[in-house]
Amino acid sequence: GQQQGSGGGQTPETALSELQRQIISATFNLIRQRDSYDPEEFSENVVSVSLSQGRLREQVGTLLERMQNRGLTRTDPGFRDVSSILPKAVEAMTNAQKDLDTQELRKAIPDEQIALRYVQQAEETYERYVTQQEQQPGGGGGSQAAAEDLADLFELELDKLKNQYETVQRGAQRQADNALDELLEKLKELSRRQEQQAERQRRRAQLSPQGTPSGGGTAQRELAEQTEEAARELLQLARENNDPQLEETARQLQQAAEAMRQSASESGSSSTTEAQTALRRLEETRRQLEEARSDRARRDAQTAIAQVEELQSQQRDVQRRVRELPVSGAERSREIEQLRERKDQMTEAVAELERELDRSASSSSADNPEAARALQDGANHIRESKLKEKLQYSRGTIEQWDPQSAVTLELSIEADLQALRDELERASGAASQRERNPLEEALEEARDLVRGMEAMERRLREPGAQGQQQGQQGQQQGQQGQQGQQQGNR
Repeated sequence: GQQQGSGGGQTPETALSELQRQIISATFNLIRQRDSYDPEEFSENVVSVSLSQGRLREQVGTLLERMQNRGLTRTDPGFRDVSSILPKAVEAMTNAQKDLDTQELRKAIPDEQIALRYVQQAEETYERYVTQQEQQPGGGGGSQAAAEDLADLFELELDKLKNQYETVQRGAQRQADNALDELLEKLKELSRRQEQQAERQRRRAQLSPQGTPSGGGTAQRELAEQTEEAARELLQLARENNDPQLEETARQLQQAAEAMRQSASESGSSSTTEAQTALRRLEETRRQLEEARSDRARRDAQTAIAQVEELQSQQRDVQRRVRELPVSGAERSREIEQLRERKDQMTEAVAELERELDRSASSSSADNPEAARALQDGANHIRESKLKEKLQYSRGTIEQWDPQSAVTLELSIEADLQALRDELERASGAASQRERNPLEEALEEARDLVRGMEAMERRLREPGAQGQQQGQQGQQQGQQGQQGQQQGNR
């Protein structure tokens, strides 16, 4: 089928090198940040990079095999050049993966870079060839058709790879979400215990003379250690997800731990003040993590919208190719085979999207019920419209050469995708307009009021505070007497 000419942005044939660059970057990052991981985390990350390299190697190998099976390497010297370069890339990727599997990261880098050079060389060769064919009068005839065939192959294989990559990314995101939920529960418990500790500190300070240790240091130090551990976990999560905002939240949590240690080493009202400071920072951190969790529905809706937009783009391309199918011959058979493969890939993508929407709706139901319902409606629409079944059934209508039925079914699929997108836009809007729970706001106002009263009480109990207060009262009474005298003289 027809493919877009060279233009701005990443084209299918240049995406191979971009994926290999990402693998090199991930390997370098693991080498540089090795000390920040514990052995188990480091091993898991290395395995992830190795699997990515393996998937890309398999995809390049599949692309090469299909080029050979379709006879493209026999039609033109340009394709022979591409097919002679790609096996070298596969060999380098294989060597790199072996080194990654044994955690010899520095040894893997040269092979990863060699693979990148060969992939880039294949891409450049292909680009030159396509440009030459486009410049020939009449588009180059059979050679132009072969170039389009190769472009279709590139695009299909890379879409499959992209789907696999996005599935892995979503799995990693779910793990990060679960880790954040666990941390949030820890922080709620730490806040509760710190609130109790601060109250105990306040009572001891009232009973103990100023400057005398008020006790409770052991319990406060234990809380500080647990808070520091939570801060380390949060910082690790922030770095793994490249999240600067989460990193800043982790630093705030570290400051809460430092205030706890300070409270444990101080006495009297100073100890109480530090304990209250630690509590405020703990609660602020918890509030920020709760806001991040409530934002998941919007994030998931936006991700799903992007996936549907990609499916819509693929569907428009399929519709055009169905209308332009040759009446007979080898070219028709080849085009039908490509359309069948595209339909399979789209069906798989829709099935994965349905699963993700179900998960997102479930995880968002407590924090954002309206957005969760809209996400669930999206998943239900996929099932009720029989979108997956239509995609599979449409493979048959293409083969049976029933142009009217084929076009009608393709239009129905297009309408279903648009309706799905509308549901997801509604979910995104509901998530963005989420308002804070009135009960949450009332509780927060009550906490602020209690903190203010406690701070005033502590100030009044400090040495000299009573004398200052009496002096202020006398001064106020004197001012009132003067005002009364002035009014009497008028």
